Amino acid sequence: GALGACLFLQGNLDAARTHQEQALAIYDPEQHQAHVFAHGVDPGIRALNFLTLTLWLQGYPDQALKRSMEALALAQKLAYGPTLAFTLAYASELHQLRRESSLAREHAEAVVTLSTEHGLPYWLAWGTFFGGWALTERDHLAEGIAQ
Repeated sequence: GALGACLFLQGNLDAARTHQEQALAIYDPEQHQAHVFAHGVDPGIRALNFLTLTLWLQGYPDQALKRSMEALALAQKLAYGPTLAFTLAYASELHQLRRESSLAREHAEAVVTLSTEHGLPYWLAWGTFFGGWALTERDHLAEGIAQ
């Protein structure tokens, strides 16, 4: 999980993918629940979200979408605000990369709502950014830039 995220951020995608997949192979939501409160995010969600972007950057858009959908389903099941906001933000980013403005906007709006409810300014910024991008893609340039 965490090592895979660090490797991703360093641009070491092959090693990142290996660690993300290994983290998911041993992940148990019940057993790893304590990590949520110690680190602020569910380790399985972290691995899935970073694996989503890793797969995208490695040229596997369909696999990336599949992993994003898995992350969303798990985050909704876990029902922990910060984890769900994290996942919705990454889903919005994936749809932005796929040039799917309607889906990016849908997830961005959910991030904004959830972040406002839970007081999550970091994810609120992500939702606002991707929501603004989606507006510009739908020919609402001034509104998107203002957002």
